Amino acid sequence: YVVPLAIALWLLAFTDFLFTEKRKLILLVFAIIGIIFEFTFFTLLFINPDLIGNLNPPVDVSYNFFIMIFLLIFILIVVISGCLVIKTNGTFPTSIPISLAEFEIFLVKSFISKKAPILRPPPNGWSVQMNVYFSSVIAVTFIFGQIVASLLNNIWYQEVFLILGTIIAYAVAFIIYFSFTTVGRRGYLFLSLAQPVTTISKKYYDLIIQYLNNSSS
Repeated sequence: YVVPLAIALWLLAFTDFLFTEKRKLILLVFAIIGIIFEFTFFTLLFINPDLIGNLNPPVDVSYNFFIMIFLLIFILIVVISGCLVIKTNGTFPTSIPISLAEFEIFLVKSFISKKAPILRPPPNGWSVQMNVYFSSVIAVTFIFGQIVASLLNNIWYQEVFLILGTIIAYAVAFIIYFSFTTVGRRGYLFLSLAQPVTTISKKYYDLIIQYLNNSSS
């Protein structure tokens, strides 16, 4: 239920930079979609939560089809708007007033970029907007895994596709781009590999242990 709010805040910032003349229309259309989603979500939450999805302890949730339709719409909004931001190469009109929150984000980004070349703008760095590509890969594979898991009634497909999306995103973001184009040090390749390899290995280990426990029981 917090997803529409997060995207609404993103669209508020997005329409400050692009499509300012259509700001009210964009926000109105999304407000209608968001209200429909929230109304449907909370109605089902009190009437029959099983229509929203099934909880697979400890944290996995298998959402039903109509919830995933809304989530897919939200993902498309973020991906399309993010790509439009990337297309501008970060060149926004200087006359736009900057809010306190945006200024704080700018200061944090400026400080971190001194230590991490990955956050510097192109062509010598990676620019924060590139996260849209990598995050969308994980999100799309996760939603696809949810759909397959619902159709085949097997939650393992959700885990498999999520891991697949994570592997692809990490491979593109860290191993290929970060290690070979921005850092310039061979030792950082192992640093960039450490997190994904550790996380993915532990995930597979947990899945194997879970499978063995289920088989023995």
